[in-house]
Amino acid sequence: SSLRARGMTEQEAETRADSRLGDIAAARAECLTIGHRRERRMLRSRTWDAFVQDLRFAGRSLGRQKGWTVVALATLALGIGASTAVFSVVNSLLLHPVSYPGAERIVTVMETPTDTPGMQITMGPFGDALIAWRGYSRQVEAIEPYRTTDMTWMHNTAPVVAHATAITPGFLGFAGLHVVSGRNFVGTDAVRGAAPVAMVSEQLWRAEFGAAPSIIGHTVTLDGDSYTIIGIMPGALQTVGYGVNRPDFWLPLVLDAADGRNLLATARLRAGATLLHAQQELDTLAARSHLKSWPEFRSVLARPAELVNFRSSLLLLAGAVALVLIIACANVAHLFLARGMAREREFAIRVALGAGRFRLFRQLVTESLTVALAGCVAGVLLGWVGLQLLLSTRPDGLAELATARIDATVILAAVGVSLLTGLIFGVAGSLQFALRAPGLALRAGARGTSGSRRQHRLRSALVVSEMAMAAMLLIGATLLVRSMISLQGADIGFDPRGLYAIHLPSAGGPKGTQAVLLDRFLGAVHAIPGVTDVTVAQNAQPSIGVMFGALEADGKAGIKADPFVSYNAVRSDFFRMMKIPLLEGRTFADTSSASQEVIVNRGLAWRYWGNAPAIGQRIRVGSKNAWMTIVGVARDVSQRGASGDASAPMIYTPGIDGDRATVVIRVRDGVNPMPAIRSLIASLDPHLAPPALSSVEADFRATLARPRFTMLLLTLFTLIAVVLAAVGLYGVLAFAVSERTREIGIRMALGATRGNVLRSVTRSGLILAGTGAVLGVAGAHWGTKVIESMLHGVKSTDTLSFGVGVAILLLTALAACIVPARRAIAIDPMRAIRSE
Repeated sequence: SSLRARGMTEQEAETRADSRLGDIAAARAECLTIGHRRERRMLRSRTWDAFVQDLRFAGRSLGRQKGWTVVALATLALGIGASTAVFSVVNSLLLHPVSYPGAERIVTVMETPTDTPGMQITMGPFGDALIAWRGYSRQVEAIEPYRTTDMTWMHNTAPVVAHATAITPGFLGFAGLHVVSGRNFVGTDAVRGAAPVAMVSEQLWRAEFGAAPSIIGHTVTLDGDSYTIIGIMPGALQTVGYGVNRPDFWLPLVLDAADGRNLLATARLRAGATLLHAQQELDTLAARSHLKSWPEFRSVLARPAELVNFRSSLLLLAGAVALVLIIACANVAHLFLARGMAREREFAIRVALGAGRFRLFRQLVTESLTVALAGCVAGVLLGWVGLQLLLSTRPDGLAELATARIDATVILAAVGVSLLTGLIFGVAGSLQFALRAPGLALRAGARGTSGSRRQHRLRSALVVSEMAMAAMLLIGATLLVRSMISLQGADIGFDPRGLYAIHLPSAGGPKGTQAVLLDRFLGAVHAIPGVTDVTVAQNAQPSIGVMFGALEADGKAGIKADPFVSYNAVRSDFFRMMKIPLLEGRTFADTSSASQEVIVNRGLAWRYWGNAPAIGQRIRVGSKNAWMTIVGVARDVSQRGASGDASAPMIYTPGIDGDRATVVIRVRDGVNPMPAIRSLIASLDPHLAPPALSSVEADFRATLARPRFTMLLLTLFTLIAVVLAAVGLYGVLAFAVSERTREIGIRMALGATRGNVLRSVTRSGLILAGTGAVLGVAGAHWGTKVIESMLHGVKSTDTLSFGVGVAILLLTALAACIVPARRAIAIDPMRAIRSE
């Protein structure tokens, strides 16, 4: 108006005012943005304050019920701890078994005989096939062969056994690693005639050489040859697919087409390639290259997780611990349902005073998530402790377990399960309150309403499910325990007491040097005090050799044969020394390597000739091999351990290769020949490594270590599950007694005896346990088929095992009924009536 008073038109005045005030639209937008930002900050602040308030209230509420909180946390911690320990093993060995680049495309390359239909027998590939595949394959990005061996290392003038692995120069890059110090192998190191070089493992470098950098350029003596150390191999490097391999030394691999089956190989497929297409290409390349090993063999590619030698046991334990976790969650669900029932009046009063249902919902979810996350923290700590115990008690045959660890994946899985559990419990508690009108909860005697009966049915259903799962675990554990008892008491067919197997160290030198060492050793071993008998064989039980090819019997065509046969090359005195009786015939008359005489076990003779004499009959392994004449039939002997089939076909041949011979001695009871054997080897040649000594009796016991370990773990998880199920049953009965306090008082006032009340409470608990046991038996009838291959001497439908499992469950349930029943009969009728 002042501008118009100066004589400006209205439009000129508006234009002049706008120019003085600036961009009005931008200022308005900026003001709106500032207002929205302020509102968001206030909302975040209010939300955070509300969250902190809810968290503090949850802490006070849980603190007032310390017993309830401790039981809930302990239950969750047990379930999450057990599942974390086992899942860490599953994650390390089955889900993420390798840490190489492109881990999802890593495979192990093997070969299998083409004349073994229906049974896949895998072995390392031939050198000529590897050369063809590495040069021309398009489906495979890289193939890295390697070879493992034991060598004699002269360490501080004393010979010791060192583990060594020979690799190609590209293996370290294939694994995505770099040397710690020094240099990697190069192509000129991996050719014949090159100067011997080696790399030391990081573990050995730190343990034996004090992590001294000056070790580069020094020499070590391995099998009598001097190797120059050129680098330190990182400790994270390990081979894939054949168990844990932690070498002391790494050597360059000279890949030769004439290499036999002592090679191993790992490959990385190209992006988009499949196992089937890659395998077909490898077979085609090998056939077109006219390899000597083809067409008798074909390629086999396998994921590293498929080669874990206790995969089935691990999956069984994973299933068992999943049931334990479910039972633990069901138990916590009991606790939350019971706590919600006890707090109905509290929530009804809060609603009557103006609290919104969303506010109560938020509070319940906060409390349940607080319990779940606290249980998660305790569970992960308990799982770490359990994993360390698992690793420290594992048998030697489960070396892969050493790679198990709790990593980010395991922790995220534990947190995810905990959050999901807490959210479900919180929502369930909210629904429990939402389904009832607040007015009902404020009335006296409201505990007898239909809502309470509905929740009682829900809690009873949870107990029945817990009992059913516990029954399944009990029956499975009982079957494994009975199987282990059967194995430990099995007759292995010979007397292993006092037997020791001696594998002489490599003598090196020209051909025949090892045979000379064997003769010198045999000439001196008899003088060791306590040695009563000596013999020589290719192998000593439970180690045994294998002949590949179908077993044929002359004139017995049409009998289905396995694609391989166990065998052992032995001397004539082997059966007398091992105390294996000959049931028919005689021992060998011709002991030369050209002899065609064989001795077979009773199982082979029965398969082809029944009760008819087998002496003089002819057999051969593979249609291209010569016929062999049976001169004796020996008793069936467990060849591969107590769990093996003693009646499986077994062939004994004469003629022992001195370079691979095993000396077997028998000593008197109480004599330990190992120190004397080591001293004898040192006296024969001070540069030889200590011999590999083993007790045959201990080796047979070791074959039971893996099934015993599985049995013990399953039994442990079963005990946890049974205890949790019993706690759940106790909780339901205890809450039922507290709900029925007035009813029980009235009944006792009207003449009911304490025995009537005791039987009523106990009957309620046993009905729940019995129902769960019936369901568990039905589930176990199907579920025990999973462990059928692990059982020996007992069927998966063994009636005694089922009966023992059910009996243990019912006795545990009866024990869980005692405390609530005693509490019920201790109720004072008049006080119970007046309290209502």
